Amino acid sequence: MYPGSLADADCIVVQGSNMAENHPVAFRWVMQAKLKGAKIIHIDPRFTRTSAVADQYVPIRAGADIAFLGGLIRYVIENDRYFRDYVVNYTNAATIINASYRDTEDLDGVFSGLGEYTGDPINGFLGQYDNASWQYSRTTAGAQGEATSGTAQTGEQPVPAGQPGAPAALPTGPPYEALVRSLVQPPVERDPTLQDPRCVFQIIRRHYARYTPEADDRRSGSAPAAAREHGQTGRRNHGAARPRDDSGINRRADALPQHPRLHVGAKRAPPARLAAGLPAGRDAPNQLLG
Repeated sequence: MYPGSLADADCIVVQGSNMAENHPVAFRWVMQAKLKGAKIIHIDPRFTRTSAVADQYVPIRAGADIAFLGGLIRYVIENDRYFRDYVVNYTNAATIINASYRDTEDLDGVFSGLGEYTGDPINGFLGQYDNASWQYSRTTAGAQGEATSGTAQTGEQPVPAGQPGAPAALPTGPPYEALVRSLVQPPVERDPTLQDPRCVFQIIRRHYARYTPEADDRRSGSAPAAAREHGQTGRRNHGAARPRDDSGINRRADALPQHPRLHVGAKRAPPARLAAGLPAGRDAPNQLLG
């Protein structure tokens, strides 16, 4: 995305980054959006210059970004604060997953397809997933499968290659049309209503149901009220009636940390840490980059 597009957003979320100091050139567009009335939300363990100019600062525990985002995802889904038309038509939310797929709540914390662990206590253990059960559920017969499935449906015996009536062998050189057609898979099964329990949307909904506001508070250290306000502010302008294309932008760090030992038991830091040490005038938009 071109950084200049930030200036046209109604809401900008900066997470895991002190964008004002680390990316000052791109942050100019964030400040332009703020001058136009956009809401700036900063999610970070530290109170920085980005926090000082944000409309809402959400402090979380270090390493708890994934837990916080899980609570936000649950809030957006359960309160119907998403672009339904976009989700149905331009994502895989309506796509139905293989019937053999099992989520973590079904298999005691792991996904289906986890193989046996290899290794030793000194060098560590390694477990790899076989993602065969994670694939899309496809129709039984596609356009490219009619010729091959006709034999099995009519009971005819296949003819060995090279004999009269045998199908032509795939070419080893151009043109590659026959080869490409042989690689085309049947179309995937979809549920535009998003109600099928095996569609991606419902799988995500069940997976993130555990991230309640109370559980999110214990893990990330952010108050449930702050998380709800973030969800309301970040999604308030999302809807079919909005004339703007960029109603919300999430600007985050390239790698968000996940530290499970910090989710439970870590002491919650004061929400306004370091705020008193900021020089005067830092929260003025026209002085931030001066």
